Amino acid sequence: MARVLTRFDEFPRHQIGNTFDTVVDGSQHWSDGFYFTMGDDEGRVAWFMGFRLHLNNDVLDAFTCVSSQGRQHNMRWSRRLRPRIDDLECGPISVEILEGLRRVRVRCAPNEYGQAFDLLWEGVCPPFLEDHVQVFVNGRLHSDRTNYDQTCKVTGWIEFGGTRVDVDRWTGVRDHSWGIGNQTGGPRTTVIAPPTTPAAPPGLRQWCWFDLPDRSIFWQFHHRGKRHPFGMLETRCQFPYDDPRESFSYTDLDYEPTFVMQDGQPTTRLESAIVHLTRPDGVVESYRIEPIRIRCICRAVDITPVSTTDLDGVCIAAISTTKVRSGRSTA
Repeated sequence: MARVLTRFDEFPRHQIGNTFDTVVDGSQHWSDGFYFTMGDDEGRVAWFMGFRLHLNNDVLDAFTCVSSQGRQHNMRWSRRLRPRIDDLECGPISVEILEGLRRVRVRCAPNEYGQAFDLLWEGVCPPFLEDHVQVFVNGRLHSDRTNYDQTCKVTGWIEFGGTRVDVDRWTGVRDHSWGIGNQTGGPRTTVIAPPTTPAAPPGLRQWCWFDLPDRSIFWQFHHRGKRHPFGMLETRCQFPYDDPRESFSYTDLDYEPTFVMQDGQPTTRLESAIVHLTRPDGVVESYRIEPIRIRCICRAVDITPVSTTDLDGVCIAAISTTKVRSGRSTA
């Protein structure tokens, strides 16, 4: 295949001795793209969108979902990536980078499926770069992923099911990730020897960002229970742009979850939780979480400080995601 120049090749940011039309790894599971999620403070509407370039599969796909009044509206689009690799458009959905790491606009033109939107995402705090994650299985690189996340104020409008909703500085979170993913690019090949030791399930898995009047707080963890160490634990307190305070990671996290009961047995659906975060100065910040909207993929939650020594105000909104497999939540 002939080498191809893209508009990004104009920038002096090359990482390999080839053009931006290619990536260094030939895995079909290599992708690069965005995830956006938001909701109103009252829990009436929850919305999310994904947009990914699968460079080694020559595919670009996009999806959007909105839930309101007990109904969920889904829409997915896909197209061949090349030769229009420079155009961040897929069907009626498009992404426009207005100012890198600060402002992004996403749009969906009216179509026969009844969803449309025009949303401006403005960063509240600088993005947080999550830990680079590499996983090897039987000596083979299985996944290799980088993510950065950012809390935003979102302005614009959305339409679904014949309803138009104005979005007036709703709290949202956007994620940009790239690399070899676990669940992207089609099924994994079976033409390999099975692992000698099956991977342990993550147990409770939570990825959460929320916005306070003067800061944004993040945590994610995988935990199989009190007797086990965390399989993953990452935290961050980010301060707004132009705030002189230095962002920091918490030194410890503990949580007290309560799950919805069904027929006398706990389900995997979260009823409430209290999360305790220890700051570097030893002060413990505690937050109570209660879902305000149940989703099949995403869950909007209300987070209110329970006991802190110097927090001002209350949480105004939050977005939390829960992964789903075969119709059953794993968190």
